[in-house]
Amino acid sequence: MFPEKMIQVVGIMPRRHSETVTNELLRQGLVHFINIHYVDQAVKEKIETADSALAASGEDEKTDSSALMEIRKRAESFLRMGGFSDLAHPSLPDTIEPVINREQAEKELDALAARIETLRNRQGTIQANILKFEDIKRQLDLYGDFKNIIRKSSPLSFLQIHAGSIDPSLIEDLKDECASLPSLVIEIAEKAGTEKFILLINMKRDELTVKAIMERYHWTDSAISSYGDDIKTAALSGLDEKIAAFKKEQEKAASEFGGIIDEKKDVLLDIYTRARLHEMSLKVKSYLNSTEYALLFSGWLPLKRQKDFEKAMNDAASGEFYLEWINPGELSPVEQPAAPVKLNNPHFLAPFEMLVENFAIPAYGSIDPTPFVALSYLMMFGLMFSDAGHGLVLILVGILGNRLTKAKAGINKLFQLITYCGFSAVLFGVLFGSYFGFAVIKPIWFNYHGIVAGHSSGNRYITDIYSILKITIFFGIFIIGAGVLLSWINAIRKKKWLRLVFDKTGLLGGWLYAAGAYTAFYFAASDYKSMPDSRFLFYTIALPALLFFLKPVFSHIFPHRGEKKHSFSFISLIDILMEWIVEMLEIFSGFLANTLSFMRVAGLGIAHVSLMIAFYQMATMASNDGKFGVLSFIILVLGNILVVLLEGLSAGIQSLRLNYYEFFSKFFQETGYRYKPISLSSKD
Repeated sequence: MFPEKMIQVVGIMPRRHSETVTNELLRQGLVHFINIHYVDQAVKEKIETADSALAASGEDEKTDSSALMEIRKRAESFLRMGGFSDLAHPSLPDTIEPVINREQAEKELDALAARIETLRNRQGTIQANILKFEDIKRQLDLYGDFKNIIRKSSPLSFLQIHAGSIDPSLIEDLKDECASLPSLVIEIAEKAGTEKFILLINMKRDELTVKAIMERYHWTDSAISSYGDDIKTAALSGLDEKIAAFKKEQEKAASEFGGIIDEKKDVLLDIYTRARLHEMSLKVKSYLNSTEYALLFSGWLPLKRQKDFEKAMNDAASGEFYLEWINPGELSPVEQPAAPVKLNNPHFLAPFEMLVENFAIPAYGSIDPTPFVALSYLMMFGLMFSDAGHGLVLILVGILGNRLTKAKAGINKLFQLITYCGFSAVLFGVLFGSYFGFAVIKPIWFNYHGIVAGHSSGNRYITDIYSILKITIFFGIFIIGAGVLLSWINAIRKKKWLRLVFDKTGLLGGWLYAAGAYTAFYFAASDYKSMPDSRFLFYTIALPALLFFLKPVFSHIFPHRGEKKHSFSFISLIDILMEWIVEMLEIFSGFLANTLSFMRVAGLGIAHVSLMIAFYQMATMASNDGKFGVLSFIILVLGNILVVLLEGLSAGIQSLRLNYYEFFSKFFQETGYRYKPISLSSKD
């Protein structure tokens, strides 16, 4: 429910332990490093003087880091080309030896790049040939009387077709010379063993080159009429063989590409791992401050890992170390930024944690709303997309997508969310008795389809559309009330007493909201004819509204830390009055709009049911004497697919919107930043 407790560490140890301490810090992967800024001016000057003496070496380290990053990215790129995509958490050695021969690594990568470039050029040439011969085939397919076309040489074609004969012993040489062109040589027949009749097809743009080749081989033009009628078939068959040969060569080249990467996989992994280790080692060192004799660092780590970290530092520095532990908000000689936030939720809540982080990171010490989001999101989705059959489709899509995207964390979480939404749709579908738009089984709660279609719902308390709207209004009040309660808890934990009492989501704001909701239902129950007792209205609405007038007064008397106390005047009174009026308008209009916004839950649910009824009626109209035919089933199938895609997306987006704008806005008044330690498994 709350982010993990953090503690700040300031470490000091002899400089001679620089390498072992750096390696241990990287191996531990616990410290979210921060730059040290001492409050004491004398200490600050001493650190700055020592750092300036090391500036030159620092610049060298920056250059090294950039070069290593480039090497690492190149190796990673080659590995991903070969299908080795799971590099976010690579298998790293137990002993850290971030030593890499940059010159040798760059030479290895350059040689591999040259081999791949050669192979790609070859693949490009093969593909170009395939396209050319496919173009020739398309041209031949356009011909009607093939013999007449050969005789007349159609001016509308891009092809030139020659029919003739040469010495049979020269045929292979002719084919070799023509192979450099997009051309086709087809052997048709042989005369008395002395001449071979040949069909030569080439592009018109290559005609001069082809003529020169024909002259060298003593080409003799022949009449085609004396030969069979299957010349066109032979030509097309020859083209198919040619294209198939090129495609086979292309497959072979692709296989060679995979073989090159596979052959160099171990070398690439070694380069990648060592470059990454060295790169991250330099990143850790960039946070280490040095004096002439001492090494200093500071950062945040989880409180529960404090003992483990002390033991690791003791081993790395051979007992020659000093660690100072500072709790968040505690006074210390080191300037302390806000503590980072490490959300601590079970793995199955990861998709909902993703939704929270997409909005903002909760401030350190405040409530982590992830469990509440899981409940509210799934309930909203189920109310809007209540169909057990459609939910089953979402479950299958989510499970399949989850298996196909295990290496991609973000997309993987999205498919997990789709799976959870599917289970929610199944649950509410069973409650409302909806299975692919049909009431196959009696509903447990009420018949949603029956109400929308104007029939009985099977529940005497829920009789019409207004009953469904009332359910969503009650649901909205529950969600908004939960958000107000979380706001109170955050204010108490952070000791923001003024906010706890006078904020629009504080005690007075909650008081007003509860009273306003009761008054609205009382007024509706009386057929919009009477209001609650005047004394009730005074104590529950007028009194808290008047007490809000004191908020600017208390803010004026007790200003926030760092603000100057201003003198009170008549202008201040006018400012207080205007501020009070504006805040009252915001509270009343804001809470009303937030509550009514939940009617969209009923709206989308009704739209979902209405669409299914509409498709069923269309299928009935397409049936023959009340019997569903093929067309009717096609309409139902396509209708269900459309509803799953359209309504599923709409329900997901609207559930997210209601959480972000109606729920989060009640307690997300401060934000934090993510805990990102530098470790071997870091993604950046």
